[in-house]
Amino acid sequence: LTSHEQGPLLSKLEGLGLRAFVVYPQTIAELQGMIGEIGALIGCEDEAETLAAEIGGLWKGAAEERRPRVFLEITEDPLMTVGDDSFVGEMIRLAGGENIAHDLPRRYAVISPERVIAADPEVIIVAHPGASRETVGQRLGWGRIEAVRSGRVYDDIDPDLIMRAGPRVVQGVAALRACISEAR
Repeated sequence: LTSHEQGPLLSKLEGLGLRAFVVYPQTIAELQGMIGEIGALIGCEDEAETLAAEIGGLWKGAAEERRPRVFLEITEDPLMTVGDDSFVGEMIRLAGGENIAHDLPRRYAVISPERVIAADPEVIIVAHPGASRETVGQRLGWGRIEAVRSGRVYDDIDPDLIMRAGPRVVQGVAALRACISEAR
């Protein structure tokens, strides 16, 4: 199971005599550890070790250059984003960006459009199907944002690559890195 919120399902599985394993990593380091645990559970220790090492290698590729300001939108109504202590916030740093909402008090939170405009992100990532590059640019006041003016609003990254803590985190960081590097 992929969340502690699936308690009723966990109880049902255990009631049927089935073993269940709950994974809910909140950081890249936790993800690495859980991949090792899952590998041991299913008899794929070597493959799990290889994948965990690949994920650990993401830190080596983290940009030491100037970090462009990034806004990652997870919902439009209400407008929500990620804080730095979230899994996705960590991915933004690994990809070489500076999260404009780095100081949010929670991992995921509502953010005002005015705050986004004032932060003037150089890159905007839309991580949900409810908005597009075009609709972001049409929002009141958003035409002044550097990312909108320079055409660096991205709506084509598979949200599962960046919103789900799993083995595809390597692909997710690579996709974010490709977008962010265009702003350097």
